[in-house]
Amino acid sequence: MDLITLFKYAMKRTIQPFHDWREPILNLGPGNAHIPGTLELDWPAWNGETDRMPYEDATIGTGVGFHFLEHLTTPGVVHVLRETERVLRVGGHAVFMVPHASCMMAYQDLDHKSWWTEDSMALLLENTYYQKMRMAPWALRVTSTVMMGITARNLALFFQLEKQS
Repeated sequence: MDLITLFKYAMKRTIQPFHDWREPILNLGPGNAHIPGTLELDWPAWNGETDRMPYEDATIGTGVGFHFLEHLTTPGVVHVLRETERVLRVGGHAVFMVPHASCMMAYQDLDHKSWWTEDSMALLLENTYYQKMRMAPWALRVTSTVMMGITARNLALFFQLEKQS
């Protein structure tokens, strides 16, 4: 039995499924965690805080960033999400994984600059409080948020975003 079905039976709740990745797939900040067949953008050749992604508008099918966003400041996160929004095709998805703010993993790396809860992404994209960081309404929408971990010290959040028209 798959995890989504098991969760539905056990918790009487539904997890929205994560979509299959569409090519080309852009892997943001992979460090040493390479995913075969992906295009990679990483420091020092690319600075996620400030650099434009070297792709034309609406040319990427899927964007992924695992253990990446927490290494950015809030303005840097907004910049990366705006660039992701720009390069994704309409209907394309981005999947980001970050450590949950309540777990040890969020604080072990002294380079972490942002902390995340299960509501952080939706608040950033939808809450009017963040209007001061917006140049235009977001075309990205959160379609799924899942928190997973084997132990409390390694709880991770997975956010799936979809680019709307």
